[in-house]
Amino acid sequence: MRPRELTTLAHWIDFASHPAGGFGEDVGTSDHTEHDRDGVEVALTQRGGTVNVAGLLQVGGGGGNGSYTMYAGQIVANASAANTGLWVGGGPSQTAGTGTFTMSGDVATVTATFGGDIQVGRGATAGNTASGTLNLNGGTLKTNRSGAIGFFVGGGAGATGVVNQNGGNVNVAVASGGIEVGTGNGSGAYNLINGDLKTPILRNATGTGAKSIHLAGGTSQVTTLGAGNGSIEVSNGVHTFTNVATNTGTVFLNNHSPTFTNSLTLNSNSTLRAAGIVNVSTLNPIVLVTSGAAAGFPTNGIILGTATAHVEEGGHLTWSGTVSRVGAGTFFKTGPGSFTISGPQSYGAGVSYTVNSGTFNLNSNGGSNLTIHANSTTNFGATQRLAAVNVGPNAVATVVDDGSAKRVLHANGRWPPTPAASSTSRTTRWSSAVPASPPCRRW
Repeated sequence: MRPRELTTLAHWIDFASHPAGGFGEDVGTSDHTEHDRDGVEVALTQRGGTVNVAGLLQVGGGGGNGSYTMYAGQIVANASAANTGLWVGGGPSQTAGTGTFTMSGDVATVTATFGGDIQVGRGATAGNTASGTLNLNGGTLKTNRSGAIGFFVGGGAGATGVVNQNGGNVNVAVASGGIEVGTGNGSGAYNLINGDLKTPILRNATGTGAKSIHLAGGTSQVTTLGAGNGSIEVSNGVHTFTNVATNTGTVFLNNHSPTFTNSLTLNSNSTLRAAGIVNVSTLNPIVLVTSGAAAGFPTNGIILGTATAHVEEGGHLTWSGTVSRVGAGTFFKTGPGSFTISGPQSYGAGVSYTVNSGTFNLNSNGGSNLTIHANSTTNFGATQRLAAVNVGPNAVATVVDDGSAKRVLHANGRWPPTPAASSTSRTTRWSSAVPASPPCRRW
């Protein structure tokens, strides 16, 4: 590895465009032309001054191995054309390269601003082995890439990208911009341990390849958070999300309750996991009708697909926000922990909850379109007017006594419950109030 120091000699570190490919500075690439024609392993350290990049700052591309470390100073790369910005590991039309880009220092004295893409571990599809790591221990990393996602972590099948934010600030400064993990069947991870993250979009891509977002500390403000075909874990810190979608992935709330200001959408074939005490609510419920919703159904709150809530041993998941689903579908409760719905609910015809393990507490009225399949402990903590309640073998469903002796259950039929004619479970149906004595009824 060949070390090179960048100091305050601004004339030495003010790079012009690469004459052949429109690049700026290439660090540790096999076709490195600025300073290291004969070597493919290069380490650059910047301790001051300003690096002005006219095109692309490429670290570890073309089969090479490069690193760039900032302790002080600035990088300014305002170009926004194709193949400009920062590429760490791999490069345009390249399939190999290992790069590491590290920022350490005070947020006021260490800054890197890019008008083009930030690509961490990105290469062409065929035979791709590109690998990139971006470590932010301090300083401010900013992208002004306009019009689309401009910060990619792992791109192209076989490529791997990792961002470790241990401090400092990451700021995606345009309304339509954002960060995508695992683009084009690549593998990637964004880990926020400390520091501050502000981005309109933070999401895992669809497609194959391992992809994860872990918010383990620090603070974040994200307008749209998406699990894609990967996983999101929130375990510590202060995090505010406007809209969250599970897509076909998993969102794991690990003993932590982030703030959802508008909606949590649990898409079909996805999982919401919870451990510890977790409350999902919304700050500013707004009932809207859009092209994706039937009239009268909210587009905020908790919106269900055919998804699963899995609550770990000792965990308690509570939904206190508005819960809704337009079309028919089944939502599953799994895991040994408890799951409580206490917020307002609105469902279209044919919606059901299947409780397969643990405890389910329905503490607000589910409405006449909702069916409950109670294959594990189920408690009704509010007056219910349901489509049907089916109690499986060895399961217990309880009308919880609130002391008023006025709790009412309706399920389009009759009281008391009778066994279903062709099933080993029992179908319970009510059309009138439960008798005042006793106020707690088990079946």
